Amino acid sequence: ITIGGNLTAMRVINCILYLATLVSDVSITGNTIGNATIANSIQTTTTAPPSNFNCIQSNSIGSFDINISNNTVANITEVSTDNTISTSLFGITSSDAGIVTISNNYVHDLATATKNKTSKGFTNYLAFIGISGADGVTITNNTIYNLKLTSLTVQPLTVGIFVNHGSGNIISKNIVY
Repeated sequence: ITIGGNLTAMRVINCILYLATLVSDVSITGNTIGNATIANSIQTTTTAPPSNFNCIQSNSIGSFDINISNNTVANITEVSTDNTISTSLFGITSSDAGIVTISNNYVHDLATATKNKTSKGFTNYLAFIGISGADGVTITNNTIYNLKLTSLTVQPLTVGIFVNHGSGNIISKNIVY
């Protein structure tokens, strides 16, 4: 999949986006975003405008369980070098209100050329399995590797696993390299 064109506004790309008021438990499982073995299987082709690229994103309200497991996010390249608006690439991101478990996922071979250091209120990060806004989240048995920042002019932060806040969180048995 190639994403290009002559846009003048920021691109927002969501491969799987779950936005809802929960009425029961939810599972986002067994999905493949990109290709596990083919390089650049999803890529942007223009350096401007910037992109906010979310491979799997869940933002729900309610007190039910959210299970994000057994997914593969791989071989995605975001080439925007625009530094006026945040450019970001997220493997799996969640800011759910329920009890969240992110487990047994593979996130690998993600690349971005961003020059921007201010994404979503934090220093820019390339890819992460992250939870913000949930207490008691469990992030376990995930494998994350080969996250690339290709910009030579600035040093945005690359994060494997990111938890912004909450209490009672469990982060265990993950492999990041």
